[in-house]
Amino acid sequence: MINKVQKKTDVPLNEKELLNEYKKYQGNIDPVDFVGVLLFCRTVFDRFVIKTAIDANDMEDGRKWVLLKPTKYTSTNWKFTPSFEEEINKKVIKALSMLQVTFRSRNYKIWLYDVLDWLYKKYAGNGNLSFDAEQYLYFLHNWMWNYYKGQNFDIDTTIPAGEMPSRENSYSQGTSTPHFLLNFIDYLYCCQEPTKYLSSFEFKYWNSVEHHLAQHKAAGEDVDCLGNLYLISRSANSRLSDRDVKEKVSFYKDKMMGPNRQIIYDMTEQNNYEWKGKQIAKHYNDIVELLGKCREILHIQE
Repeated sequence: MINKVQKKTDVPLNEKELLNEYKKYQGNIDPVDFVGVLLFCRTVFDRFVIKTAIDANDMEDGRKWVLLKPTKYTSTNWKFTPSFEEEINKKVIKALSMLQVTFRSRNYKIWLYDVLDWLYKKYAGNGNLSFDAEQYLYFLHNWMWNYYKGQNFDIDTTIPAGEMPSRENSYSQGTSTPHFLLNFIDYLYCCQEPTKYLSSFEFKYWNSVEHHLAQHKAAGEDVDCLGNLYLISRSANSRLSDRDVKEKVSFYKDKMMGPNRQIIYDMTEQNNYEWKGKQIAKHYNDIVELLGKCREILHIQE
């Protein structure tokens, strides 16, 4: 990744290719220059890329996301403090953690390279790593927006009133729904209602797409519709698979979950635990509306 930042060439972000890449550039790398870039990237990585810390209050995996920098408080002692002011620090953590849990494999951490490259272009050599956190957040939002556009998700039309979800009138990929899309929906809800979700919800490595209305309970409904889906852990998926929607809501209602799942549970409860085509279509249309406003929510400029 450092060589990619330094050389701006198409270096694969895959450790299996490391020796082959080294052989290509052997003899053409200035060691002093390389070490300088390495130290810069290591410094900004430690200060401005999220890490995990032990959290005894987190009952799911015992960890939380943090964004900290070393701060000198006496002539000989240092401590870790938030990298930015509290509220904007929370927002940056939310954006970085969404990308981190979505692109888990090292081979696909293009976002991390782009973060380091952006920081290097703006701040390398100026001797000052104090910068505007809002600019950083805007960069991350632009990255999400551009990635979302590049995927060409076919979800720009709503389901007409009175019609039930079908593969012809909804985005209907079931368990093949990209995790980025479901995490992006959760992130947009966080940005739209920060008071409700910014502090109470953390992105986790949820790796399984759950049908709220289970496939074997569907009676002709299109359960693969985006309005019926959310991300959960694989272990939770195995526990939920045989439950009806009332059991799911009653058992998991107060546990930590993504905004999309929480909204589905709230809707189910408000509808006297009825969750069928009508409710799925309503939530699908709400998601279409949310995605249609994503540029406004993320403050993406023309």
